[in-house]
Amino acid sequence: ELVADEPEKVESSQDRPYLRIGPKLKAMMDAAQSEVVLISPYFVPGEEDSRYLIGLAQRGISVQVLTNSLASTDEPAAHSGYARYRRRLLECGVDLYELRPAVGAPQPSTSRGSSSGLSLHAKAMIVDRSHVFIGSLNMDPRSKLLNTEMGLIIDSPELAEAVREFFDTATQTNNAFHVVLRKKQGSSSGAVQMQWLFSRNGVDVIDQ
Repeated sequence: ELVADEPEKVESSQDRPYLRIGPKLKAMMDAAQSEVVLISPYFVPGEEDSRYLIGLAQRGISVQVLTNSLASTDEPAAHSGYARYRRRLLECGVDLYELRPAVGAPQPSTSRGSSSGLSLHAKAMIVDRSHVFIGSLNMDPRSKLLNTEMGLIIDSPELAEAVREFFDTATQTNNAFHVVLRKKQGSSSGAVQMQWLFSRNGVDVIDQ
């Protein structure tokens, strides 16, 4: 099914969901029985979408997200917006992965608006390894409310598996940071901190 925002979306003075593709994608996720996988270069969930993803996790759905790290993004401002929600999502059971830049390659992360060639640009969603969305939509307020976006919703376990293989390869620790919450070393209070797990030259590394 081809889905697209209506052009009137950008002229409306208030959010009108019937002009957006978002509600159709939400219906996909609402139907999830076991797993939702999100791939979004610019992942800025905001309060509303954070509550929604947390709600999925709390009803036993595995929620996994791949986005750019600060080191790989070409839009540091978008990463800053995501970072505000990162700890809360982790605390509530959402699994977060952040793409790493290629080792030894220059990363002009401060050159706003231009692609470094090392950033994540794929935009996709997989539900229960059977339904897939592939399109132009990022999970951020600009895509949701300002841009006109489009994409395909596809009922295909074969395609879902192919996109899942891409996700699994991209989130290996030599390609991405796995962001987790762990007890701070030496802490007797049980305090936990965010840690970024990855591999360097085959050796597991923890960054705090």
